[in-house]
Amino acid sequence: MENKNYTKLSEGQALGFKIATRKIVNDSLSEFEAYDNERFLKGLKILFGDGDLYDKARMSYSILDNKRNIIFEAFVGSSGPSYGGTVKDYSDITNLTLRQDVLESLLEFDQLLENTIIKPR
Repeated sequence: MENKNYTKLSEGQALGFKIATRKIVNDSLSEFEAYDNERFLKGLKILFGDGDLYDKARMSYSILDNKRNIIFEAFVGSSGPSYGGTVKDYSDITNLTLRQDVLESLLEFDQLLENTIIKPR
């Protein structure tokens, strides 16, 4: 599937820590949709092929938002589908407030992912 806005990077380029669950990023999803590991991985695989397996509990994709030049991780770990990054992704680390451009990037990506799952090509 052709995708110009987001590019899969080589393994490990976006490793950091969990900055948001899928439900936090895209609150229009039902609990089932937001926490369904297989559903999330299906969309990632359609968009980017196979991911990187860091250990038995973590399948990961390092992603570049070409529009905003933001790098993040889309992964499934023990807490379900999530997005990862670093402290630079926060406008206020004390209150865990993501920068607006990071939140917009993750939401746009998640909506692309959801559309891919619903209407695979």
